[in-house]
Amino acid sequence: MTAIRRQMLRSVDNRLNKLREFSGTARETPKAGWLKTLREALGITTTQLGARLDVTPQAVHELEASERRGSISLESLRRAARALDADVIYVVIPRQSLQKTLEARARLLAERHFEGVARSMRLEQQGVTRQELDEQINDYARSLMNRPRELWR
Repeated sequence: MTAIRRQMLRSVDNRLNKLREFSGTARETPKAGWLKTLREALGITTTQLGARLDVTPQAVHELEASERRGSISLESLRRAARALDADVIYVVIPRQSLQKTLEARARLLAERHFEGVARSMRLEQQGVTRQELDEQINDYARSLMNRPRELWR
């Protein structure tokens, strides 16, 4: 892996780590949804929010329902948030660091690559020890890390 790519990966992972810390409690959406929760906390009626959005009160109810179902579009959510003087923060947070994801993928592909080779060598009684096989797998996984696009074919 090039130095530039390693630096980029570290930079993105650092940003994601900060978001992971923040997002722990923020991931839990209120049962009524954020739009309705904010609207009610601010004391804004559906009629008043509808006027700000230039829609009917029924359309506000539908908007809030679509958020609860998870079918609201990002643009609609942003528009409603602006009307509530709020921002939408949209982020996809990987479950583990990007580095760990790449390493796990490289290891998996390397194991698959050597699985067949090791089996046929054993059949021909030319088997290698488990330690030798692990070293070969680790070497191949490291080489795959230098070609990240090959990890996802």
